[in-house]
Amino acid sequence: MLVLEVGADIHAIDRGGQTAVHGAANISGNELIKFLVAQGADPEALDDRGRTPHDVAMRTLRPRPITAALLRELSAAR
Repeated sequence: MLVLEVGADIHAIDRGGQTAVHGAANISGNELIKFLVAQGADPEALDDRGRTPHDVAMRTLRPRPITAALLRELSAAR
């Protein structure tokens, strides 16, 4: 995937402590979430407000239950 080809750090965090998995959860990027977790990203990472990607998926203006279910499944598989 291009993300790794250009040398992006999948473990990087933004100013709010969010990871790429948090960002993908916010936009229902389920395939990206699967890819990131397969590459070693933590589906249970906490941001600066103590939120996991699952929390982000469910606490948006439009909750993303399918994404939240995927994150629960990936977390349980770890």
